[in-house]
Amino acid sequence: MKRKYMIFVLLGVLGVFSACQKENIAAYSDAERINVDLRQMNLTKDTIEVSLGFYEGDVMDIDMKLYVMGYPKDYDREVAIEVVSSNNAEAGKTYELPEKIIMPANDIRCTIPLKVLRDPDLMKAAKSFRINLKSSDDFEVGLYPTLYISVTDDVPTVWIGDENWMKDGSFYLSIEDCFGKCSRVKYKFVYEVLGIYDFSVWNVWGFMYDKAKFVPAKKLLKKELEKWESVNGPMMDENNERVTFPD
Repeated sequence: MKRKYMIFVLLGVLGVFSACQKENIAAYSDAERINVDLRQMNLTKDTIEVSLGFYEGDVMDIDMKLYVMGYPKDYDREVAIEVVSSNNAEAGKTYELPEKIIMPANDIRCTIPLKVLRDPDLMKAAKSFRINLKSSDDFEVGLYPTLYISVTDDVPTVWIGDENWMKDGSFYLSIEDCFGKCSRVKYKFVYEVLGIYDFSVWNVWGFMYDKAKFVPAKKLLKKELEKWESVNGPMMDENNERVTFPD
């Protein structure tokens, strides 16, 4: 009887403790804050490097994703932005954005169609622009208020994506350690095979290469290169050097 009593007392204490925990869960009470959703865009930084040299068409479509830190409302809310460029990126020539950006009613996420255009001036020099979310009647600016876009109409000669990785030639590897020296011809072949040119998302913990992605990718590249050369002969790059991948 005494044991049963003690069990009931213990259960009662646990019930009170649980109820107190539930009551102490704080509801979000700060301002509604608008953010760029870098995670949903598969970005590890607030920058997208667009190399139109990889594309056949004149337009590259980017889904710019936003989210609200707060609660949905039963009405549409307009998102205020500004676009800033220090090197003459122009609306309608370098990029296109909708005239109005709307967070739909009953939602805290939306996707904004951003078009990067093949600006004729890109043949002379790269351009860049920054999209800044701004405070408005509906939203305050959140922790991730910016998306920076760099645009070139060429194929790079340096691999994109490992700028912030630790690289010491052994445990922490660079993209060059995996794919070898970069050239325009080689980079374009890599893109045609893998469908990716910005390898910043192929990382572990944000500062080292992801072996699970790079190793099978290199095997595929070597296989596809061998197949290509069996038909066309050695692949030579713009420097008259043969395209190869390390063993």
